[in-house]
Amino acid sequence: MFKATEEVREYFEWQAPDLEVTFMQKVYSEAILNTRHDVWDIHTNKDRWWVIAGGTNLYSQEQFPNAWTEIICNDLLPGDTNKERRGGPQRCA
Repeated sequence: MFKATEEVREYFEWQAPDLEVTFMQKVYSEAILNTRHDVWDIHTNKDRWWVIAGGTNLYSQEQFPNAWTEIICNDLLPGDTNKERRGGPQRCA
């Protein structure tokens, strides 16, 4: 786990070099087509971000306040028909 944490931190610092990470934690994980996607909640000295590891992407929590509906649903699971079974949204807008 420590290696994954450091890799996520390094990715974030590379993408947002002007921000200082003050806190980070993994908040969600899901396997999609045999690839694990971990959702990280990153707090900085200015704002908060989501990092999706496993096809790494960075999203502002100001623009995307909900990791499931705004990020996973729209970016990682287009056309996924199993969301209702998993407890996620029934339809992605």
